[in-house]
Amino acid sequence: MKLKLDENGNAVLADGKPVYIHPDGKEAPFDAEAAVRRITNLTEEKDRHYSNVEKLKEKIAAFEGIEDPEKAKKALETLKNLDDKKLIDAGEVDALKRQMAEVFEQERAQLTQQLEQERSEAQEKLESSAQRIRRLMIDSQFSKSPWFSGEQPKTILPPDIAAEHFGKFFKVEEDSVVGYLNGNKILSRERVGEPAGFEEALSVIIDGYPMKDRILRESGGGSGSAGNTGAGSGNSISRASFDQMSPHDRAAFVSKGGTVSD
Repeated sequence: MKLKLDENGNAVLADGKPVYIHPDGKEAPFDAEAAVRRITNLTEEKDRHYSNVEKLKEKIAAFEGIEDPEKAKKALETLKNLDDKKLIDAGEVDALKRQMAEVFEQERAQLTQQLEQERSEAQEKLESSAQRIRRLMIDSQFSKSPWFSGEQPKTILPPDIAAEHFGKFFKVEEDSVVGYLNGNKILSRERVGEPAGFEEALSVIIDGYPMKDRILRESGGGSGSAGNTGAGSGNSISRASFDQMSPHDRAAFVSKGGTVSD
């Protein structure tokens, strides 16, 4: 889906929320509060999967050495009913022990295999949930950033394109979106020793972006004008043509210094 823009290239808002156009052509505002609720639900789902894995571990521990209680009870009953003369026959006792050991080992192997399979499935769900949470948290920051949305965004990039290109510089750590540059965590200049907030980190990243002059809007240059139009006419396209591009092609066009004219 892509952000809906007005004729000036600004994000269209509905009840204070940016409007997005889905692949089927339907329009809907992005509700950041609902996204946060969804993130909370996904986190709770992740915790439930983790709890189920822990319960399975406890189940295995309870049957350590005796994986099938019913078969174990039958074996004990067999021993109880043997008369004294049969117990003297060491051969029968040894055979019974081997039989019990084989049954226990088979049941243990089956239960261990089941546990490993359920643990693997739970881990996949955890990783999938974590990825969705990360994407929602990071995208929500880009959707409301004054760099890309609002009445006078600082750049010509829509939030979805900006998130696709600059989102790789951010990670989710302890429920916070943290910026990284050249493999190093971006620290706040205002709060010494602490990670920079999203906007502060984004400012550092954009400031170090080689093509920043191509994406910044001129201050006072009129709505929709880019910060540097030095590229030749071959690197400049209309807003309509830009909107028709796929998200991947848009990001590639901007990264190569292309400009958009309204």
